[in-house]
Amino acid sequence: MVLCPREMPLGRLHLKNLYAAAQLGCGIVPLMLSFYGGQKTVEDQFHHIVGKILMQYNMSYDRFRPWKGNARSATVGTITVFTHRDDCLAAKCAKGASACLHCQAAMTVGIHIDKAIQEELRILEENFWACSEELIDRLKQEREGWERENE
Repeated sequence: MVLCPREMPLGRLHLKNLYAAAQLGCGIVPLMLSFYGGQKTVEDQFHHIVGKILMQYNMSYDRFRPWKGNARSATVGTITVFTHRDDCLAAKCAKGASACLHCQAAMTVGIHIDKAIQEELRILEENFWACSEELIDRLKQEREGWERENE
């Protein structure tokens, strides 16, 4: 069985139920747009999603182009205000997570402090990196646990 959740944002109850279904062997293929494979149109996105679903059944789909890129890379797209550093933090964090976890990573960072002085920004950035490193370490531990359970 393959579940394709489409509602967002996913709340704790959604995630809990999806996790329980995955533990029972269900494939989970969220109906999400992807941009890493060069999809340019809505039709391309549709074919990508259909291909991902059919992959779960070991079925091929001639309009699906699986991603062949490096799993230790990150692509970052940002919209930011000039002089803000959110994009730099997101890019560096996504690349670090991708390299450490050996998977694709997406990061969203939104930080704003009115009239912050340089020292406050330095402290904020230090705290951001400390939290990011802890998050990546925890995710790595979770991943290692999942891999041990599924051996």
